[in-house]
Formats: sequence, structure tokens, C-alpha cells
Amino acid sequence: MTHQEPPGSENWEILPQLDRHAETYDFPMLNNVDFKLAAVRLVAFRSPSEWLLVFQEIAVFRLQRFVNAISAYGNRLSKPGTQLFKDDILRVSTHGPPLWDEEGHFGLNPCDFLIQIGGKDHHFTPSRQDYQAAGVDLEGGDGGPIKILRLLVHLLPGELYATDQYLLRVCERADAELEKFLQLDGWRHPDIADDELPSESPCFRSLAEALSAGDSNLYECPPEHWNTHWSNWTDL
Repeated sequence: MTHQEPPGSENWEILPQLDRHAETYDFPMLNNVDFKLAAVRLVAFRSPSEWLLVFQEIAVFRLQRFVNAISAYGNRLSKPGTQLFKDDILRVSTHGPPLWDEEGHFGLNPCDFLIQIGGKDHHFTPSRQDYQAAGVDLEGGDGGPIKILRLLVHLLPGELYATDQYLLRVCERADAELEKFLQLDGWRHPDIADDELPSESPCFRSLAEALSAGDSNLYECPPEHWNTHWSNWTDL
């Protein structure tokens, strides 16, 4: 397939790099069978000589870990692709039960639970209506861990993501002269499992053009094109 790179970005190879990693499945797959997705975010950084895209996937990994899966791509990275599974986004509360017991059973009551977020204990007593407002079916479907996680990203948008400084440290670019270029919670993401490529998404093509030109105002991706909400990937 011929990659269509935006004018002026011949030396940056943004879309070709993203496509290469998608072709080997080293790119965020929002319907990955090992993940139950709750939220996803993309942060773009830039300098006159460097581009960096960092994805964060808030998910339940293999049914027994709350994680922030961080992937990154850029022209100065030593190893683009998966960078880290950050598994401390939710911790056991000082006064609460374990998240999972020794036999792997989930220990929290979805309607009354204690959890530690960012080093602070929180007590939640969500109602059925709270879950409905988050789009979560409390009765059927997926298990308790992902229901709670999807509720939390609804109630506390943004609080489970890593800071920009943390992301740059993980990517070993903390000392680079990078500035935040864009932060996206919604875009048109390719179905990697169905062999779609980032270069086929108008949102990624627009992002590559904006990064190349150094003008975030060039980025276009209308909300009606977005598909990054977890509900778009649960039955695929």
C-alpha cells in the first residue's frame, strides 16, 4: 500500500511509521481480546525537529489488572511501540478489601466500594442510575471490574491518565525540547484487527499534516467521525 504523507513532512514519516507498527499489531487495538477498554487518550508533542505521539489506554487487562497501557511513536524514539503497562491507576484502599483475592475473585461491590486513586482513598456508592448515565449495564455483559472502571472514567474524566511529564519520562524524552501540541480524547481510530491502517483514517492524516506544519489549527476530525468511546468496541 502507498502511504500518503502530507506535504512538507517527507523527512518525518509519521504515517509510514504508524502503519508499520499497525501492520505488526504493535499499535493500540481498541478491541484487543486481552483488554476491556474504558477510555483512550492521545497526546501529541512537537519541536521543530521532533514529533511524538503517545497513546494511553485505560483498561482491565486479562480480567485481573487495572492498567494504563502506554504506547508511543516518534522520529526520535529508540523503540517506538508499546512502552509500559502502568498497573497502579487503582489501588487497594487503606480500609477496603483487596481488588482480587488469591483465587482471582474480584473483591469490590460495584454499588459500595473503597478505592485509592492518586494516593487518596475514595468511597463510592453509585446507584443503578449512575451506571446508566455512564452507559454501563449493571446487570449483564462484562464483569464487575470493567463496570467500575468505566463508571470511574465517567465520574472522574482525566484523573486516571498519566501526566505529560510522566509520559515524556516513560518515552525517555523528558530532556527533549518538546512542547505539547494536541490532546485528543476522541478521533477516528482504525480497526487494527481488521487490518485497517492509521493512514486510512482522515483524523490521522489530518494530525500528520498539522504536526508537519507545526500548526494545531490544521487538525480536523469532527465529533461525528469519532469512534474511540469504549462502547464502539465492546461487541467487535
